[in-house]
Amino acid sequence: MSATRGKHTATRAKTQSSSRASSKDRAVTRRGSYSSRASTSSRRKGERTRKRKPSARDASEVTGKSSFFARHRISLSIVFVVVVALAILYPVGQSYYQSLRETQRTQAELDAVNARNAEIQESNDALSTDEGIENEAVSELGWVEEGESAAIVTNADESSEGSKLPEQVDPDEIQAPQTWYYRVLDAIFFVHV
Repeated sequence: MSATRGKHTATRAKTQSSSRASSKDRAVTRRGSYSSRASTSSRRKGERTRKRKPSARDASEVTGKSSFFARHRISLSIVFVVVVALAILYPVGQSYYQSLRETQRTQAELDAVNARNAEIQESNDALSTDEGIENEAVSELGWVEEGESAAIVTNADESSEGSKLPEQVDPDEIQAPQTWYYRVLDAIFFVHV
């Protein structure tokens, strides 16, 4: 009896597997895809299937769009780093540029003082000779040599000069050199030289 029972079980298993195979063939012809039918039949039979966790990419595929930040993540990161670097480096750059422009203005003032000193030195050199002293005495004091006569001519329109020295250098009138890029940088760094 147990041998008969074993034959019936084997026959029944063959019949079920052949009927499954024929139903799969029918499903392939009806739906056109064996894998989709096989996966639904395996789920129906309770076979274990591995479930996948939904990802952000799946969510964006469902909506059809990905977020702006996800698409431009690298660009936004670069922009963020540049903005932070500018915020940190701007005060340092501004201080450096202000000191540079002040140095240029001071150099221009020094050049003007050196030019004035050179003029004074030329007049001193001229006065250190006998001829220079004589010329200065005649022009300033009205001295004349023996046998010469002096005449004083005045002009009411001319103002009298107090000193023959060159004018003093006014530091407020001295400007640092100006070029087109200095004007742009002065505006960026708020420098008024």
